[in-house]
Amino acid sequence: FSVDDGNFQIPEGGQTGGWIKMIGSFDGDLTNTELGVGGKKANPLAESPRQSVFQSPRDVIGPTDLEFREGNTRIKQNFRNIDVKLTASKLKLMKGETSRVSLNVSGLQGIEDEVPLHISCTGSADMQGGNIQNLQISPAQVNGEGQFLQSRALVGNKVGNFNVTATVLFNAGPVVLNNNLVHVERVATKKWGNYWGVKVKTLDGKFKWIYFRDKPTDAVVPCKWIMITDSEVESDGDIIVKGFQPADDPNKPCLLENKTVHVEGSPIQLPNGRWQITITLPNGEKGYINLRSPKKPDLKLCNWIKVSGCKKLNSKTFEVDGYDVTEDPNKPKPPAPVYTPTPTPKPVPAPVTTPVPKVTPCPEGTKRKEKSTIKEFEILSKGSQLSFSIEMNNGGGRAAAAGMAAWLGGIKKLGDVLKGRFLPDDQALGGGIADAALTYVELGEGIISALAKSNLGNSRVSEVSATLSTKLIKVTATCTKFEICEDGVWRNKQTYSEERQLVDYTDTITLQAHNDPRNEWRNVTDPSTGGFDVDRAEKYLMKKLIEKLKKNEEAYGKFKKDCK
Repeated sequence: FSVDDGNFQIPEGGQTGGWIKMIGSFDGDLTNTELGVGGKKANPLAESPRQSVFQSPRDVIGPTDLEFREGNTRIKQNFRNIDVKLTASKLKLMKGETSRVSLNVSGLQGIEDEVPLHISCTGSADMQGGNIQNLQISPAQVNGEGQFLQSRALVGNKVGNFNVTATVLFNAGPVVLNNNLVHVERVATKKWGNYWGVKVKTLDGKFKWIYFRDKPTDAVVPCKWIMITDSEVESDGDIIVKGFQPADDPNKPCLLENKTVHVEGSPIQLPNGRWQITITLPNGEKGYINLRSPKKPDLKLCNWIKVSGCKKLNSKTFEVDGYDVTEDPNKPKPPAPVYTPTPTPKPVPAPVTTPVPKVTPCPEGTKRKEKSTIKEFEILSKGSQLSFSIEMNNGGGRAAAAGMAAWLGGIKKLGDVLKGRFLPDDQALGGGIADAALTYVELGEGIISALAKSNLGNSRVSEVSATLSTKLIKVTATCTKFEICEDGVWRNKQTYSEERQLVDYTDTITLQAHNDPRNEWRNVTDPSTGGFDVDRAEKYLMKKLIEKLKKNEEAYGKFKKDCK
């Protein structure tokens, strides 16, 4: 029930007045995070570095749009806000007295998949069907007004009040993936501390991020399948894998298809409405079959079943669509009956067959599930002119880098400095311009003239500030993902576009000798004397200022490349 763009997992639906929980890389600051549902702002509740929680509006019901912003990232996608109302004929019961609760779930028009609903009853009443019920609302159960209507009888078990709640489980959150087969989509990347993240795809086609406490083995590589044998969900929703093993491609032919196997025990319940049954494989070894069923399969030790719709998960575990209870294939067959000729029957007319209606394909060229991710980047270009200045607290003046603008604007001089390397054009990806400037600084080229440095002086310096000013290109990049109907089939597509404008940019870094939590003052002092060193300060501070711009260029390049 969620959309994953690689950085954020956002649910595709929720309940009016309920929580909308988004998982991703947050900065813990709610002031720069916004969420709108149907054009109305959702109420912010809490944010941590890995999740943000909002309250869904109560007056927006049914299919609508969700707009999300975190920093300079914006996402717009489809969203369904479902409303649940409960009414009862009596709210207080005597022992043995009856009442009836009515359920009205609205906003369901146009659903294509089942919607899970959890109902519970507490207090002085027993509810028809049990006090805890988990329903699956199917499209066929929704009326023309987009409503699901049901009622339940209540019987008082003592004198007092009772409470009935109904909750849509759009935001049920991740569940453990034990005994689940997943396809590795991306190379493992280090996330925080010793944790490594891997993007995978489950058998039902959903993308998820899973995490390992140490770098995973070479078995976890793109295009491979793994079976997760042990996992847990942390409080912030992260799925931590504690055990796994390599697995075969489930699309290979299954050896159990239409085979008869022996049941070795009662079914064991797995997450997500699945059951596991221990069997004896045709080779005599113990194995397992997994299947989906709303209730426990009626199987026990010594049953024989014939398997249908089989997929191999690993060497001993198989996913099946169904089974038929059958006889022991090793049981001796009764003797064949004595053949007695029978009269030749008269020809029977062939039954009239009713043609099966064809499934109507999707409308050609139509789009659905459209979602745009918009990000803003400020990057250097070949025409950028950098101005660098430095100032100390010893009364020295402010020195400007007169030669910096001429250097960055001149191809020939840059070629001399970089020994034949030239600046990339404005369309280059990934830090090319900033890399050239960093190389210039690393080679020791003077930015501030010797005369200006002498005016600054080195004595009694305990604070230094450096300022970098230039004009940058502000790029507003948009990556739009959608499904489009082609040849009668829905296909996944994505497009990239960008807008550019020239903006002013100024950034300042200040270091203080007596307030130095990161121990950076040593980078602007002479190692032999411990006194302030203008040359070292010039190089170190200029490098830090340019590295910030380099990160912007690299992020822009990666976003553009991933979308294309």
